[in-house]
Amino acid sequence: MRSSLKVLDRLEETRHRKLKLPLEGYRLDLDWNSILVSLIFSGVGFVYFSYGKKQSHFVMMLCGLSLMFYSYFVDSILWAIGIGVALSVAPFFRWPSQK
Repeated sequence: MRSSLKVLDRLEETRHRKLKLPLEGYRLDLDWNSILVSLIFSGVGFVYFSYGKKQSHFVMMLCGLSLMFYSYFVDSILWAIGIGVALSVAPFFRWPSQK
């Protein structure tokens, strides 16, 4: 009985040891405003991507993908809003390759 408890204790220790991540030096700055902006523009990006895929509109698909993923690389809320608005408006400009 005792040996099985020791084995279970060792398994528990190794499981916890493997789950520990070296998080020293990493700082995760979460702001509700940036989360909200990211969520809004990612939702718009998903709609753009779905519509662009359905209509075979390459620029709309590309802007949709960009809107879904750019917020992972931008720290400033003002830059995030500016880039999001620019990418949201970009598919509605007349591009030279479109007729």
